[in-house]
Amino acid sequence: MACLIGRRVVNPHYKKIAPYSHYKLYNDRDGINPKPDYYINVDCGRCINCFRKYMSAWRFRLIHELTSLSKAERQKTYFVTLTIENKFYTEKKSNLKIMVRRFLERVRKKYGKSVRHFLVTERGDTTNRLHFHGFFINTDVPPNDFYNLWYYGFVKIAGVDADPNRPLSQRISYCTSYATKGKKGVISNVIPPENWPLVLVSAGLGKQYVEPNRHIHTNQSVLFPLAFDVTGKVRSLPRYLRQKVFDEQQLKSLKDDYFANQSEDVIPDPPYFIGNKQYDDYTVYLRDCELIKLEYQTIYGK
Repeated sequence: MACLIGRRVVNPHYKKIAPYSHYKLYNDRDGINPKPDYYINVDCGRCINCFRKYMSAWRFRLIHELTSLSKAERQKTYFVTLTIENKFYTEKKSNLKIMVRRFLERVRKKYGKSVRHFLVTERGDTTNRLHFHGFFINTDVPPNDFYNLWYYGFVKIAGVDADPNRPLSQRISYCTSYATKGKKGVISNVIPPENWPLVLVSAGLGKQYVEPNRHIHTNQSVLFPLAFDVTGKVRSLPRYLRQKVFDEQQLKSLKDDYFANQSEDVIPDPPYFIGNKQYDDYTVYLRDCELIKLEYQTIYGK
């Protein structure tokens, strides 16, 4: 899913080079040809497509993290909701991080180790207040103790397999859909900074995918490989896992090949997407992308 805005930046690989050498790299006068990868196109990280890619990566990693658990470990894995009372309530992301960190420290102090977790913020439909949804993974902490250790508000907790009408993959999709909540298929609305999701997660989430599937991607030899998750859906392999699958030299080689063959004159094959809205006409798709860029300029100034 292509970014709707995009940015053109200097390749970080060249930022450590002396200023005079930069001149040689990007100046095409006097017979000096610029390096083809001196400027690179990167995602804006703010449009609905970027947020969908961002949360799709977490969905992929969560699915492989949770489905790799044994039956006994799944019984100690919970879907949780953490709310915040008025006296503690804040919308500052830094304060929310402190709340979660102190909660995990209280768990560590009482039980000797922290909780493996994935938490993401959401705004309530009626109150518009921030709260957390997520998972506590394979924890020995009794569910009742979470009520006492998270004393910033109400706690709702349930086993990931407690409701047979809501399979695990559905719970994961529900949890990771908050980044684009209310914006699916809507092209006239930009996700404002106050609605950007805050994701707090344990290190190494989903790394169980790497070793059994390394040979598949090393044989593909493409910078942005596609992968099947356990539900059978095809997704782009998240950057974190891509860096685990390929070593540094392999990544460099794949990047060199990618930028050498990259061309802005090539029209990609349809369909094209803005959120959930599908386009078959590339001209109409570009027109709506331009409308979104104008709206972004009114919000961000650039």
